Amino acid sequence: MFDQDLINKHLNIPSPISSIDSKLFREKNVKLFVKRDDLIHPEISGNKWRKLFLNLLEANDKNQDTILTFGGAFSNHIYATAAACNLLGFKSIGIIRGEHVDELNHTLNFATSKGMKIVRVSKAIYGKDKKLISDQYPYSYVIPEGGNNDLGREGMKYLADELNSEFKENPTYVITPIGTGCTISGLIDNLSNNFKVLGINVLKNLEIEKQISLQLKNAKSNYSIYNDYHFGGYAKTTDDLIDFANHFSNEHNIYLDPIYTAKMMFAVYDLIHKNTFPEGAKIVCIHTGGLQGIKSYNRLKGKKVKWTE
Repeated sequence: MFDQDLINKHLNIPSPISSIDSKLFREKNVKLFVKRDDLIHPEISGNKWRKLFLNLLEANDKNQDTILTFGGAFSNHIYATAAACNLLGFKSIGIIRGEHVDELNHTLNFATSKGMKIVRVSKAIYGKDKKLISDQYPYSYVIPEGGNNDLGREGMKYLADELNSEFKENPTYVITPIGTGCTISGLIDNLSNNFKVLGINVLKNLEIEKQISLQLKNAKSNYSIYNDYHFGGYAKTTDDLIDFANHFSNEHNIYLDPIYTAKMMFAVYDLIHKNTFPEGAKIVCIHTGGLQGIKSYNRLKGKKVKWTE
């Protein structure tokens, strides 16, 4: 079932790096790079593959042929899991939060097309006891929402290894958006001491630092969390953010989703403007993918975030 040659053939790993130039960066004497995990695969992109890889390998080793996971109706994780399972020969079940979601939206329609069985549950049940739900499918391998488990965090070692090899000069800052905390925790644990990790919290969740500290294997101090760039909370945006994302896309030909990467990049520009980084700093932003969500976002919100399929 789990064909490593198939993975190597279809996945663009190590992911490429784009160098970003602007008058602001030259004035502040910093260099900005984007680690293009959005280009790993057209359907399994960003941090989603990093978090899925070891989980799928574990399922394969246990001879479990069905993957069960959780997410919202527009979940990048649901989208990527359906695609990965289809590519690697797993059956898949997606437990979707909300009984009355539109199954014809771009994300769920795609997941269904990849063979994922969509099961809608009420928000009350979904939020109360996911184990109770998964127990109804005893022969499935369960991956939590967002891929946030020990194996998901361990999967970030592969991204960290690439960065350790690609950026060896001091000082280097790695920046990532934060949702569940899985990506940043794995990076903090596995990046060399050459790096400082900055997380941009995209949720109005002031408990995230505590959650991240609990997820770390060892106590670390090489990271900082910024909580002022959530634009109102998860999936909340403003016209200024959308304008920024579109301007960035037009200028650098790198698309940003409004939920995660646009907030991260907006924060980076603002932090550079505020002289947060020392002169000569190298700044590496992790593009965590999620571009598929733009189509549903534009339809739902009536916005026009730039993207091309």
